[in-house]
Amino acid sequence: MLDIPEIVYLRPPPQSMASLFPEDSDWTHDEALAQHQSFAAALEQAGLEVRLLHRLERCPRSVQIADVAAISLDRAFISRFFDPKRRGEEIELEQAIQKLCVKVHAESPAKVFGGDVVFSDFGLWIGLSSRTNDEGADQLTAFFEGYDIVRAESETPLRARMTYLDRGRFLARSDTTDLEFLDDYETIEVPEAEGAAAEAIILGRHLVLPESSDQTKMALEGHGFEVTQVDVSKLLFEDRGIASLGFFCG
Repeated sequence: MLDIPEIVYLRPPPQSMASLFPEDSDWTHDEALAQHQSFAAALEQAGLEVRLLHRLERCPRSVQIADVAAISLDRAFISRFFDPKRRGEEIELEQAIQKLCVKVHAESPAKVFGGDVVFSDFGLWIGLSSRTNDEGADQLTAFFEGYDIVRAESETPLRARMTYLDRGRFLARSDTTDLEFLDDYETIEVPEAEGAAAEAIILGRHLVLPESSDQTKMALEGHGFEVTQVDVSKLLFEDRGIASLGFFCG
């Protein structure tokens, strides 16, 4: 089982996030802020110390703070974003965690995206994509020496498709049949309609899922997990899940 983090960093959604939704969308910044505050409260209730960073208006996707680095509690590998519009998101977070983590940066020509890296207590999986290349995977492998490491092609962020639970078990979306390494593990399937639930927050036997994930909640509870659901519908986009909204460490 993964160690349980003590601290989570969050970044409130910027008003510029509206540009990520269709013009006829019912997205409003006030609703997004209210959901973010409820999300923070739920994490505090789960026992985490919540630390807020500043809003970044020039970075519409910056609410997805987990993409900034691949982190295993006390070791953080800072992303080198494929999207130049996201570069700079790491600056304040890197300053905040400097006393908590050993950290390194991805160096050119590496591309590394935190959402392409999934950790367990014994290994990590790297999704090779337009966001994370072989050079980036090589640098990740060197930094996280001692982990069993598997690389897999996945244009969808790997973290959006699966979450490691415990004892060789994964929570995984129903579209992961192309990930052959999962054949070696037990999986609890997330139905297609609840795909965002696959990128879950796991705190030992307690998981935090989006509100619209009742079938996944029942499946997890059937395996002895406790589940909290939070409405983050105004904070998620591009099939990402609730874990993308928090940077967990400590």
